[in-house]
Amino acid sequence: MATLGRCDLCIVQYTSKEHKESHLLGKKHKKKLSDRERFCTSLPIQEVEPASYVQQVYPSLPNVLVSNVSPCNTEAVTEPARSQTVSVNVQTTQTCEEDENTRQAEVIPNIVSVQPTSLDHNEFIRVYEDENGEIIGYKCILCSKKLQCPSAVTSHLQSSAHSKNVSEQPSKLYNLPPIVRHCEDPIDEAYCLTDSIPRGYQAELFEKSHCYDSVIFLPTGTGKTLISIMVISHMLKRNPRRPVLFIVDKVLLALQQFHYIQNELKDQKFSRFDTTNIENIIERNLKIICVYGGHPGSAKDPLSLYDVIISTAVYCDRRMKEKVLRWKDFSLVVIDEVHHSDKEHPFRKLLGEEHHTLEKKDCPQLLGLTASPAGKETISKTITMLQTLVTNLNNSKINIVKEETKELMKYKSTAHLEIQTIPFQDAELPYIAEFKKYLLECLKVLVDCSDLSRNIIPSNEDLIDKSFLNEIEERLRSVTITGEMEKGTIVINHTKKIVSLIIDALDGGISCIVEELKFLSDPSNKEYSFTLASGNGLCCDNIRSIVNTIVGNNIPVSAQFKYLVKTIGEYMTDNRDIPSGLILVMVKRRRTAVELGKMMKTSPLVNEKHLSVVSITGHGGGGGDGMRVSTQRKVFQEIKEGKHQIIITTSVAEEGVDLPKCSLVITLNPPTSVVTLVQMRGRARKNNSTFLVVCENAKNEENIRNLLGAEKIMEEATEYMCNKERSLDILM
Repeated sequence: MATLGRCDLCIVQYTSKEHKESHLLGKKHKKKLSDRERFCTSLPIQEVEPASYVQQVYPSLPNVLVSNVSPCNTEAVTEPARSQTVSVNVQTTQTCEEDENTRQAEVIPNIVSVQPTSLDHNEFIRVYEDENGEIIGYKCILCSKKLQCPSAVTSHLQSSAHSKNVSEQPSKLYNLPPIVRHCEDPIDEAYCLTDSIPRGYQAELFEKSHCYDSVIFLPTGTGKTLISIMVISHMLKRNPRRPVLFIVDKVLLALQQFHYIQNELKDQKFSRFDTTNIENIIERNLKIICVYGGHPGSAKDPLSLYDVIISTAVYCDRRMKEKVLRWKDFSLVVIDEVHHSDKEHPFRKLLGEEHHTLEKKDCPQLLGLTASPAGKETISKTITMLQTLVTNLNNSKINIVKEETKELMKYKSTAHLEIQTIPFQDAELPYIAEFKKYLLECLKVLVDCSDLSRNIIPSNEDLIDKSFLNEIEERLRSVTITGEMEKGTIVINHTKKIVSLIIDALDGGISCIVEELKFLSDPSNKEYSFTLASGNGLCCDNIRSIVNTIVGNNIPVSAQFKYLVKTIGEYMTDNRDIPSGLILVMVKRRRTAVELGKMMKTSPLVNEKHLSVVSITGHGGGGGDGMRVSTQRKVFQEIKEGKHQIIITTSVAEEGVDLPKCSLVITLNPPTSVVTLVQMRGRARKNNSTFLVVCENAKNEENIRNLLGAEKIMEEATEYMCNKERSLDILM
């Protein structure tokens, strides 16, 4: 017999159409419906203490009558017995505070997979009954949210909003035992800590770093992260009641390290605290979570009850201030790309506010990872920079490979470095010169309405190079308006855009900025258009004419792009349609990466060789040409699967991100520090690979050669620091 459905509110199966109509009009059904609606509209939401301290209480609902209650859809309500397990395969929620116009099933994104939960035993759910003991509604006391039925409860418990609130509960105060660091035989232990078998030099560095505050200095791509996971595993085993914190400075790195750590440790059983009673130690798998920027990951428990937490420094700082996490509870804190902590960076802020304010006995062990700890033009300045770094890290020791150097050389990048100076072609030079002249005018007007110093303005446009543009771009971020606010805001925004366009043109040529020039000329642009600028003290007639010429003509592609295509073509032999390794092209700006990617895709070379080109940019707060983190992850996965052969990227792939070995790395954004030089070149890790630096002029080329000298000084200074520490150890 075909089913006619049922009333899930009353748990009644319909036997006929007449039975259904009779039931819905009956007194029993109307009473239950009225009670449910009364609960959903009249129960006051009161402030409750943090949910971690709330006991399970099931008070009865006060007998309050409310008229004019709009009806709810009883056909969608599921009402099992109170002891019945609730299904977790629910993807809709129905909240009781929604009015009739907005009440509807709402799809919950990113549903967290949880075990089936009995409503009576969830610490956050209160069950409300009428005077007859019948359930009339539920409430999540953590989220102060009233819920109509078990399916709504289940859906709410799986929602990202609830997970976020669960993860951000204040950490309880535990009386934790002192941190244990040492082990009897670290070399033997080194080979039993991770799923992957470490190389000899990785075991050497583990031995040196497993029980001391340390900075591991190892070239890009040689396995610093695996050493850190070995130390993590060691500290988790020695300190079963204490978690480990792994902090990074980019979301993409947090996700990457999360998956790496999970893959290395997920199959092992550890003696760890029982999450229901931290005093109990049980054998279980690790609870590992990645959190960043308000994203709770897959949190089903407070963050403090996870064994390994991977987080961005900014997110971690916020949670420390809210007492969701406490620095002193960790046995180990790992800091990836630790060289950033020697400047005004969230790493340094965290260390200053959290680590250096604790007594020594309460400080977790520190482990920093870097491929470029310092780099100055003299050895004395480099040593000073290194000393600042180790001081910020609680006087950590710098550890380098001493015994297993031959093995290390097998994995270290030996890329051949080439430097090429490619000046702009004659057709582009007049346009770039006019933009530089106009920038000078913008800066002069800006001086009159802000605290920008007149001394910073060059005497002529020939002095405006990439170095000056980078400096002024940074300065404009913190300039303060001293005159009329509206005028100052417009002039600042317009000047920022002109600086950005010139940098983009220098990176990828005039052809890369045509679309943005169109928007700059559009009167409807209410942010930084020529129309706004001309009404606030800037003379735009000449530059408008130049822009109209550029937009109206077919501007030839830049000399750098022509050289890029030519170089890739020469690199690929006739019998090699697909290169043996990736080709990585690095640029400074997101827009340059996007536009060069479009141009490269239409290149005859790419079509002839059947190559796939992809552009990768940072998320940049989600605006402009920025990439969503989810898109970044998807593209990087496709690269690992071999779906793309030419990658055009910004600095998002410069530091830390795990890419397959590249056989050719070309940068149109010459490195300006030893750190960026080491990171860029480290991408060219395939045997017989090439690292090609394309410079704009002879000055850029000279800077690169100076950086190569500073890199050698960095290595000498680091060795000096290590030998000095070893001598002190012997004396002690």
